[in-house]
Amino acid sequence: MKENTQGTLEQLYLNARSFYSLLIIKGVAVSILSIIESMLTLSLCLLFVPNVKFSMILQWIYVLPLLLIAIFSLIGIGMTCASFALKYKNISNFYSMVSSILFGILTYGAIFLNKKPILTILFPFAKANATIQLFLRGKTQISANAYIIIIINDLLMMALGYVVLKYYLKESKKSGSLSKF
Repeated sequence: MKENTQGTLEQLYLNARSFYSLLIIKGVAVSILSIIESMLTLSLCLLFVPNVKFSMILQWIYVLPLLLIAIFSLIGIGMTCASFALKYKNISNFYSMVSSILFGILTYGAIFLNKKPILTILFPFAKANATIQLFLRGKTQISANAYIIIIINDLLMMALGYVVLKYYLKESKKSGSLSKF
């Protein structure tokens, strides 16, 4: 949506690379930067906050592969929401509302969602969030089953993002909002 309001969305679309792959690359880059920032923050906390122990960094490193795999479900749902910006130019309020609701459900309802397998597949990042919360509380280990559900969720959300993006690109061309191209 930021690209849309700045007017650079069309430039991304005109690029020789696939528009979908550009969105994935951008999502992965932003995610990796966020993970690096988190690692730096945790390292600074280790130095300056007496209650933070080195074992927290080890736990964080242990869940890092899970985060790197699970982030694709968030990129997929982000592409889905961002695709609506092709059709609806002033969608930022709706997007803020949806992201707040989704954040609340995933943050506070992750353990509940974890008890319902179908919900962990349908909600992006739900299984990963629940698994990380339970692991950090010392209540469970990260299982192969959790990775399988997370990968299925990633594939589902990425496919949803791709389908919605393709649909709204086609609709935008038909309606003339991408007529400059």
